[in-house]
Order: sequence, then structure tokens, then C-alpha cells
Amino acid sequence: MGRHKKPVELKIIQGNPGKRKLPKIKNLRTDENFLPSFELDDHAQEYFNHFHDILKEQGVLKSSDIMELTMLAYYSGKFKEVTEMLKGQNFSCMSDKGNEYQNPLWGLLNTFQDKIQKMLIQFGMTPVARDAVFNKIEETENPFLEIL
Repeated sequence: MGRHKKPVELKIIQGNPGKRKLPKIKNLRTDENFLPSFELDDHAQEYFNHFHDILKEQGVLKSSDIMELTMLAYYSGKFKEVTEMLKGQNFSCMSDKGNEYQNPLWGLLNTFQDKIQKMLIQFGMTPVARDAVFNKIEETENPFLEIL
């Protein structure tokens, strides 16, 4: 799979070196509260509400993002559930034949962690994703301060 398309908002912040015409963007701020795309358990619903509030405050949440947000909350809830299941368990298990193997719950935990991290990056909610945006904002925000 190739590189993901850079959002227009990010192109504006980082500059447009290709000087291609950029499509107009609408103000993304919304006061609308969205519901999950499908029913979530208690852990996942907590994460949905948490992520929803953060993204709404940042003004990046659109109704078209709800399925992805619901899935992020679902996997976050499952991650917490598996973490609780792992408390007090060993990293490895023994087979009937006496062979040692990794506890399958650790594999699940790693899978959920990968999925969550990829989705957080898509929403710009990791330190690296934020840093890429906000460093450019600081560099381009006050170009006239040097003159003053």
C-alpha cells in the first residue's frame, strides 16, 4: 500500500511547495454529538466518549469519521479487557506434551495495540502526529515577529 493522502489542513499548515490548487475546506468545528456506529460494551463506550470529546474539541470530527472512531473505541475496550485478563498470568504456557509457548493473550494484546496505534495516527492523536503538525504551525505562525 502506498503513502496516505495528506489532508488539506495539513498541506495548509506545512505549506504547499508544489503550488497546486488546494480545495476549499469547511470549518470543521461542530457542536453535534455523535453516537457509535454499533453497540459497544462499557469499556469501549468509555473510550468512545473520551476520544469523541477530544476530537470534537480539536474540531476534526466529522460524521463520516464515526465508524473509524467506533472501531478505535472497540479495540481500545478489547485492549483493556485483555490487559485485565492477563493480570496474574504467566507470559508462557505449557502444552500437553510439555512444550512451552507464548500465552495467546499476549498475541491478542499486541494485535489490538497495533490497530489502536494506527487509528490514533489517522486521527492525529499520537505525539509524533501532533508534533509534525504543531512544529510547522509554530514556524509559520509569526513570520513578522522577526521584523518587529
